[in-house]
Amino acid sequence: MTILRVDPADIRNGGDWKFHRQVGDRRYSRLQISDTAFVERCEYLEDETLVAQNKQSFDDSHGKRFGDGRVIASVPMHKFMRECGDKLGDEDHTKWWLNHEDNRPFRTFRGKV
Repeated sequence: MTILRVDPADIRNGGDWKFHRQVGDRRYSRLQISDTAFVERCEYLEDETLVAQNKQSFDDSHGKRFGDGRVIASVPMHKFMRECGDKLGDEDHTKWWLNHEDNRPFRTFRGKV
């Protein structure tokens, strides 16, 4: 058995991903890492719709007041749990995560949390 060492950052930040199949609202792509091995990723297509809706809500929020009960983000549960699940209840971490530029597509209201 051969052990392949793959840097997760290389997988996330590039590579020549090839479409493999689509099943319902999920699209699967593969990244070949050797002659006999590949990495497969699953993208939830509904995320693209959610991001488009979030952008519209964000754009519409200009000129509106920030206040209690305001919906400021809409994040797919699988993404939020993967990235914040181990810090549930930590308000400082949640605020940091929501304010981070990488998570801007999930914001529905302008401003800093």
